[in-house]
Amino acid sequence: MEQSIIDGFRDCINKNNGEKISCTSLGGQDTIYADYLMSSSVNFCIIEFKYLNKNFKDEARKPLRRTLCEMLKTNNDLKSLHKRCHLIGWMAEFSIQLDIYLNKICTQEVFEEDACHVRELESIFDHIDDSNTIAQELLKVGGTIGLPVDRFTNYLDQLSKIAGGGAANIELLVADTSKQTVCYKVFDSIEKLAEWHKEKLLEISPSKKPKGPSSDSGPKPPGMG
Repeated sequence: MEQSIIDGFRDCINKNNGEKISCTSLGGQDTIYADYLMSSSVNFCIIEFKYLNKNFKDEARKPLRRTLCEMLKTNNDLKSLHKRCHLIGWMAEFSIQLDIYLNKICTQEVFEEDACHVRELESIFDHIDDSNTIAQELLKVGGTIGLPVDRFTNYLDQLSKIAGGGAANIELLVADTSKQTVCYKVFDSIEKLAEWHKEKLLEISPSKKPKGPSSDSGPKPPGMG
């Protein structure tokens, strides 16, 4: 059922913003990061999906998430990145709702340990049209959801270090929705994905050619016009 939630969310984003925003599964990399990565030419974020809010407790079985919550409680720099780019999505009232990950996971309901309980952060989601909200914010420079490539990469590096690694080593298989047939692009870094988005944006932007004088403007020879 969780996959149905993901598919519905992705289809909604692609239908309304397919040329500008990508939703990419992280596959086996989800144990370090999250289920999906959302990206535009401006901002990036990751989203963990659950079928229902009762499934939030499943995160307690992941040691890396316990460590993340413990760090978020004491590390304000990490928290400032987290609140902008690490989200959770689930189905409620037959629609997809979104929130900051720590608001739903770093709680007493999920983890028994006090060290994992983080004070809830203010969220911009109104649970009325969350899919549209996240799309709008990802496309804004300085939006409230998503981080630019350098700060987002910094956050992924922190998650990688929690898992015992170094700098984030991420592989992405991104669908190019501008094609008439199924076509994918492979990226081995967030920076390369960001460059591709910028190139795509130039392709879909209307050409801004300078307008020359119209055929009926300017002085006319005697006897004409």
